[in-house]
Amino acid sequence: MRISPPQLTSKLPGVSSLLKVVYPCLRDLSGLD
Repeated sequence: MRISPPQLTSKLPGVSSLLKVVYPCLRDLSGLD
């Protein structure tokens, strides 16, 4: 599976916003602070 640069850049806003939600949750679950 390959992601071309145009696809990657078009998905970045959604990915970054998703990470803002998911990353703190993962950090809490793993006990890292």
